[in-house]
Amino acid sequence: MSRFVIFLCVLIFAATGAVASASTAPLTGAWVLDDGPGSGTSRYLFGAPGGSDGVRQFTIFDTYATFCEDGTHTPGSGSSMTGKGTATTTGPNVSIVVTSLKCHNGKDLAAFLPLTLGATLTSAGLDFGGGFVAVRPAAFHATI
Repeated sequence: MSRFVIFLCVLIFAATGAVASASTAPLTGAWVLDDGPGSGTSRYLFGAPGGSDGVRQFTIFDTYATFCEDGTHTPGSGSSMTGKGTATTTGPNVSIVVTSLKCHNGKDLAAFLPLTLGATLTSAGLDFGGGFVAVRPAAFHATI
């Protein structure tokens, strides 16, 4: 009898975990965005939501951030950029609060923080608006 109860509990926990994983899977993980000619590629990483508030960790790496260009906006004066923060979801809507940004050419971005970004999960990917849609890495590599 006790083995049956343990087996039943394991099944219930496994089923609950599968449902929880399925509900977080649409955003959790890696995303890639081609920023356009001369602007590099952005890579986003979303952790699974933690706690009852659903807040998840967010990390960005941009191979060439125009945000990091010097004051003259001279092409080629930018650099790669890393950042981190948190993200939350409400239905398909994603709210990202970036709390840390670092340009690898030394440009200080503290005046822009915190930076709030919005996106929407769609069938095409993670849509930031203006034609900027991030996709899963496998889908991105299939297009290049």
